[in-house]
Amino acid sequence: MWAFMAAALVGAAVYFFALHGTSAAVFWDVAVAAMLAFGFRVASRLDKHCSAWLMILVGQACFLTGDVYFALLEHVFHSDAKPNIVDIFYVAGYPFIAVGLLMLLRSRGKSRDRSRDVGGVIDGFIVATSVSVLLWVFFVEPTAFDNTLPIFERLVSVAYPAGDLLLIAIGAQLAVRQVRRQAPYWILTVALLALLVSDLGYLYQSLYGTYTERDPIDFGWWISYALIVAVLVHPRVGDIAAAPNRSTPSLSPRRIVLLSLVTIAAPLTIAARSAAGASLQLPVLLGGTVVLFGLVVLRLVVMARELEASRTLLLHEATHDALTGLANRTLFSQQIEQALAGDVPVAVLCLDLDDFKLVNDSFGHPAGDVVLQVVGERLLGLLRPGDAVARLGGDEFAMLVSDPDAATGGAVAQRALTAVRQAIGLPDGLIVHSHVSVGVAHSSGDSSVEALLRDADIAMYMAKQSGKAHHEVFQPGMRQDMMDRLEMRVELGEALSRHEFVLHYQPIVEVETGRPVGFEALLRWEHPRRGLVEPMRFIPMAEETELIVPIGRWVLMEACRRAVELDPRPDGLEIAVNVSAVQLRHPGLVDDVQRALAGAGLDPSRLILELTESAVINDIESAAVTLCELRALGVRIALDDFGAGYRSLQHLCAFPVDIVKLDRSFIVSSLERDSTVLSSLIEMAANLGMETVGEGIEEPGQLDMLRSLHCRYAQGFLFARPMPSDRLDEIYALGSNAHL
Repeated sequence: MWAFMAAALVGAAVYFFALHGTSAAVFWDVAVAAMLAFGFRVASRLDKHCSAWLMILVGQACFLTGDVYFALLEHVFHSDAKPNIVDIFYVAGYPFIAVGLLMLLRSRGKSRDRSRDVGGVIDGFIVATSVSVLLWVFFVEPTAFDNTLPIFERLVSVAYPAGDLLLIAIGAQLAVRQVRRQAPYWILTVALLALLVSDLGYLYQSLYGTYTERDPIDFGWWISYALIVAVLVHPRVGDIAAAPNRSTPSLSPRRIVLLSLVTIAAPLTIAARSAAGASLQLPVLLGGTVVLFGLVVLRLVVMARELEASRTLLLHEATHDALTGLANRTLFSQQIEQALAGDVPVAVLCLDLDDFKLVNDSFGHPAGDVVLQVVGERLLGLLRPGDAVARLGGDEFAMLVSDPDAATGGAVAQRALTAVRQAIGLPDGLIVHSHVSVGVAHSSGDSSVEALLRDADIAMYMAKQSGKAHHEVFQPGMRQDMMDRLEMRVELGEALSRHEFVLHYQPIVEVETGRPVGFEALLRWEHPRRGLVEPMRFIPMAEETELIVPIGRWVLMEACRRAVELDPRPDGLEIAVNVSAVQLRHPGLVDDVQRALAGAGLDPSRLILELTESAVINDIESAAVTLCELRALGVRIALDDFGAGYRSLQHLCAFPVDIVKLDRSFIVSSLERDSTVLSSLIEMAANLGMETVGEGIEEPGQLDMLRSLHCRYAQGFLFARPMPSDRLDEIYALGSNAHL
């Protein structure tokens, strides 16, 4: 665009300062024709509003045709008779440009804010009325009613200001509906103003016969030609026709100033002409003033309606969630307060989607928004008269159940669980299955809004901690449990720096000989006040806060260090370390393993990384890549708790797994009923080159079954409980020549 503008300015300089006579006229016509040809080429390639811009360019082409005829009459036929055929082409250009502007205006008029459209129409009429009065007084009346002039000349003298008025009226409509003043808007505005100024200047000079070729007013027409094309080459040309989406009151301070100036134009003209002793033309001026007064009053009425609509919209936005349209926390709290004030028993349900972050990470945030919208609609469909539903933020919803009995809250929670569990279709054809954890709190005589929301949230958190995808009803003891959990979460963040974590080790033995062939490192927390904290109490917290990443890094370093310290041989006994799903998703896991091996000097073949089935299948593609990178280091991969639910047989071939650790419940059920599935699994793993380890072996009968099924290794209380590091020396000595 800037290159085109520079060329246009150079052309203007050449015309006004370097050329004279016929050469100047020829240069004008050729240069303007080149600009318009370029404009037609650009407009024909526009994706949107091509027809509108082509129509505007046709209008300018009419002006150019008039310029060509004007040059011929002036320099070839040496005729200066006015008016003449040139005026027909000039006048014909205005309707084409007006139609093009109307087409742009029509596309902007598709806004849903009809009150804003009405205000814009009135503003446009105010501008057009004021300008029409001035045009009549100063340009139309002096010639239109002069009977000494030929009828054609009088018609032409009226046609020019009429054409300008038409463009002003439409241009004003387009301008007042512009929400943001972008560069294309300003360029088009200057182009129309330049055309108007030059037209009025020409009319004024024509009245007194003072116009000459290469007059300064020609520069306005040149600017108009050039800027229309400049708009077309601007990268944001589409903004001019973009429908506004703002619904706030449309009278900006700038527009108020503009409308005030044009409104008082007629009264000021009366005063000026009266002071100069000129004809007042009171019917026109007073009539225009009355019309302007009526339009201003009407505009104030529309403005009042806009303010009311804006207030209503702002109130709605302040009390509703923008994504789902449900009540937000503010409105929901008010609804609870109103119910409590009416002495109506209520139940508050707090609902939180389980593992919603996986939806955003796997399918993107737009898919997550769809899930939230669908869940909101389904919860809304469960409401009874007097109930309410809200989105409190993120993936957390809430429901208010009025006048429930003791079982109603739980029944509504169960219906919500069922509704959310149904499959959700995404726009690209994918299917998402969501689950929700629900907490229920019933009001009592002294319940407050804050207490009900807090208690429902506590119950929901307890539902998540106890397995997700179900509901819990708040009990008084839960509050203390929550306080303990929050306190433990804070202490967990400090435990690593305070060196409160320790590793216990449980041997893995060979089934046939009972000799230890390796150890599993098990994390324990030696709390200074709580004593030895079991992993099931703090590991979920560590995963929620992602503290498991630095904690897991420490476990790797410590387990590798202790393994080398007890047995420095490259082919010594193996050490197995558990890796959580959070660690597996973390991009630094491979580097952490590599640093732990290098820091301890442990041979990679002695390190076994144990992953649960759920950690692997949550993100199969990413997990497969990470496992392959780990295998490339030389470490081995074990699939822990294998067989729980019989879901993971297909994953044996999909992942680089070396060892399968059979879940204890799988072994117990096989011993009590039928061991066919277990036998087939052990045989399949052997055919795939994988070792099998039976977990949780506590009875000799379980060990005998593993031996009969040719499961090579076992682990459990039957052999040894997890033990501190200082008891490993004797066990390492017993198994120094054994290998897993």
